[in-house]
Formats: sequence, C-alpha cells, structure tokens
Amino acid sequence: MKISVLDQPLSREQVSQQLDRSGFVTGIVGIPLYQVIHKDFEAFLDVLSEALTRTDVLRDVHYQLVGCQPPDALLFRVTGDLNISLCWDVEAVNDSEQARDES
Repeated sequence: MKISVLDQPLSREQVSQQLDRSGFVTGIVGIPLYQVIHKDFEAFLDVLSEALTRTDVLRDVHYQLVGCQPPDALLFRVTGDLNISLCWDVEAVNDSEQARDES
C-alpha cells in the first residue's frame, strides 16, 4: 500500500480545502527521529502540528505511527482541530510562507 507523505506542511489554502465539517485536518507527515527523541509530550504534539500546518495551533491532536522512511524518519498520520476563525494566525503563517519562498 502506497502512503502519500507530505513533503512540506500544508499551506493555508490546502488546509482550508481539507478541513472536514468539524474543523479537523488530516495528513501523513515524516518526522526525523532527532526532532522527537528528547521532547516532552506537548513538544512532540507541537512538532506534529507544525509538520502538518506550519503552526503549533492544532488542537485535539490524534496521531498514529504508520511507517518509517529511511534513513531516520517516522511517518505519522496526524489529525487535529484547526479552528481557523479562532486559532489561525494569518500574519504569522504569511510571514512563514514568505520567508520559505525567499529562501
């Protein structure tokens, strides 16, 4: 079975398109082991949120380990609540996207 892994976090537009009726977004992200090995639980959830949405505002995060990607990435299916009207910091996301595009 082929797993579709995000190669970068979802853009604001992609998130808007993928939100379900409850305001949840889901995706499969690859996280290098070194990014999570010494994190506490809340920091781990922030890593997952940032890998999926470029922000740490994802709430009610659920995750499932679905595989690995050599040499050292763990693949997680991540689902979380992203209530855009309350949580999405548009200015911070736009700044982040602009900085990424400039690099």
